[in-house]
Amino acid sequence: MCANGMAKLNSRKVCDRTLDRGVKLLIVWSLVVRGGAAQSEKRKDLWEEETMKHLLGGLAAAAILYVSPAFAETTLRITLQLPLASHLGQNLLMFKEEVEANSDITVEIYDSAQLYRDNEVPEAVGAGEIEMGVASLTRYVGEIPAVDIFYMPFVLNTEAKVRAAVAPGSPVREPLDAAIRETGSHVLWWQAYGGSVLLSKDEPLRGPEDMEGKKARVFGKWLGEWVSVLGGAPTLISGSEQFLAYQRGTVDIGMTGVSGVVSRKLWEVMDAITVVNNADIEFIVVINEDVWEGLTEEQTV
Repeated sequence: MCANGMAKLNSRKVCDRTLDRGVKLLIVWSLVVRGGAAQSEKRKDLWEEETMKHLLGGLAAAAILYVSPAFAETTLRITLQLPLASHLGQNLLMFKEEVEANSDITVEIYDSAQLYRDNEVPEAVGAGEIEMGVASLTRYVGEIPAVDIFYMPFVLNTEAKVRAAVAPGSPVREPLDAAIRETGSHVLWWQAYGGSVLLSKDEPLRGPEDMEGKKARVFGKWLGEWVSVLGGAPTLISGSEQFLAYQRGTVDIGMTGVSGVVSRKLWEVMDAITVVNNADIEFIVVINEDVWEGLTEEQTV
């Protein structure tokens, strides 16, 4: 979908309605003429003149809609997995306010996985099903295995290491941004979600031995390997499905970012938090590459 896709769609509808009306008038005119003596030559001329007026006038209006920038409207829809109350949601609200105040773009935010689950966002944005999305970096691991460097246990275990890795143009981030562009999405910015924590019921996890024999929610291959090494059973669960999974006892141990405990209200179904920082959780805000290329210079400043 290009930047003026909505305007083109509307103009096509106008054109279709105009042609439909013209065709109907031509059919009626034909039937009247075939009536023979019942219709005079003058009435036939009037029908023909009226028909041509509708056709030419309507087609001219449709053509103006196709080419006139004044009728072009740019709408960017964004899919978000978390509630608007989360810091990712608040970040998008600031983005929406800034963009709409300084351009002719309208921004629509669909939070709490209304349109897509987190594992569906990369494909949906890359294929142009939606203009923008907020995706967990780990969701690109199928096409870009290198993103898993952020989820290899304890590799990025300090704030300094994380900041160096995610800095624009860094040897870690730059090739990942380029690889994501190959999937059809353009990275606008990275959004920190914090180090991972473990959640449990009743008692906190005090040591590696507490993982043994437990089912644990994970969100990456290497984190699953880590759980397996500790004797647990890794279970891949979408971020938006965590609450129900913990409530129903699908898993014994949760794994998420600490900010998600509040925004997803996980404290209502889990009792204890154990800070481990075994992985750095990053989200990225992406826009479909064709949509990005279709925006004007003024719209992308």
